[in-house]
Amino acid sequence: MKSKSLAAAVVLLLGSTYGASAFAASNPVDTAGIQHNMYLSCLLDTGASPADSLVYVVEKCGFDPGMSTAEYVKANQPILDLDPTMPLAQKMAPQRARYSAYEFSFFERIDQIVAKSADLDQAGAMFAELEAEAIAQLDAKSRNGKTILGGLSVARHTTRFWAEYAAANGGGSETGKRRWWQWLIVAAVDVGGYLLSENVGTAASASNTVHGWFKP
Repeated sequence: MKSKSLAAAVVLLLGSTYGASAFAASNPVDTAGIQHNMYLSCLLDTGASPADSLVYVVEKCGFDPGMSTAEYVKANQPILDLDPTMPLAQKMAPQRARYSAYEFSFFERIDQIVAKSADLDQAGAMFAELEAEAIAQLDAKSRNGKTILGGLSVARHTTRFWAEYAAANGGGSETGKRRWWQWLIVAAVDVGGYLLSENVGTAASASNTVHGWFKP
C-alpha cells in the first residue's frame, strides 16, 4: 500500500462532494465507466431485449470482444444469467485466490454500500469515496488493480446514469414506476458484470438485461 499520508490526503479531499468527484475523475481506468455508459445508451436506444444484449452490443453498438459474436455470447452469457440479487462477493468467490484480502475487501464493501444506502445519491457518494481509496492504494498497472479501479469507475458512472434515467422517467421515488433500490441493483449488476468479465461490453449488457427484467 502507499503511504498513510496519501491516504490522509484522500480523506481530506473527500470532505466535499466536489472533492470526491474530482478525485474519482483521476481514476486511470476511468475509460471503463465512460465506455460502459456509451454502450449502455446504445443498447437502450436500439431496444435490445435481455436475450439479445450481448449480440446487440457487438453487432449494433460496435463493441469489439476480440472473438466471434458466438464465442463472446457463449463465454459471457453465464454472467448475465446470475441472480441479480446475489452479493458481489459471492459472485467473485470463485476468483478469491487471485485477490489479496485487501483487494477482495473492495467487493465486500461494494456489497455494504448496496445494502446500506438510503438512496442513489448516497450510494454514488459512497462509491466515489471507495474509488478514491482504490486510486490511492492500488496499482493500476497490475491486473487486479486495473480490474478493481475499472469496476469502481463503472460503479460511479452507472449510478449516475441510472439516477438520471430514473429522474427522467419518473422512477426515482417510492411512488414512481420503479423504486430507487431497484435501480441500485441494476447498477450493482453492472459492476459485477465488469469485474467478472473485465470488459465493458458485458457490463453494459448485464445492465440492459436486468433493466429489462425489472421493467414494470
